[in-house]
Amino acid sequence: MSMTMTTLRLSLRQGLPLEEVMYHINNTLAERNPYMMFVTLFVVKVDARSRHCEAANAGHCFPIVFNNDTLYELDTVSGPAIGAIEDVHYEKYSFDLKSGDGFIIYSDGISEAQNSKAEFFSVGHILKTVREHEKLMPRDMLDAINKEIDAFRGTAYQSDDITALCFKLK
Repeated sequence: MSMTMTTLRLSLRQGLPLEEVMYHINNTLAERNPYMMFVTLFVVKVDARSRHCEAANAGHCFPIVFNNDTLYELDTVSGPAIGAIEDVHYEKYSFDLKSGDGFIIYSDGISEAQNSKAEFFSVGHILKTVREHEKLMPRDMLDAINKEIDAFRGTAYQSDDITALCFKLK
């Protein structure tokens, strides 16, 4: 993880186009990877003034965009997970956010959280929770999602990380 983050930061600071950033991170991790370890990765650049976004998704959970009248996943995949195969070319994609839009990126530990019956929390449950709490501020939205996961999971062991990032545009 630290190697991924360091390579990502260095690549972004060099001002490389997003597809080159992804290519560089992938090759850096893949060149010394005898155990075929990989990482899913979603990277987004948001222009705060124009609200124009460029993104690349390497096998990560689909981010969610929401506001008062919309709720949808950005279901574009740019390429496979990072680090397993060298010389993969990733494609970036673009989209625009508007005033009031919320944005959530989350790890699969959320959608794959299980209860004592081995049922998954699921993307559907995440979307339902976001819809029910869409007017909340980002921190409160994440608290609501965490409470839903805890209630769903009960006493079942959580084996994966629960990680999410949420923001809203003014």
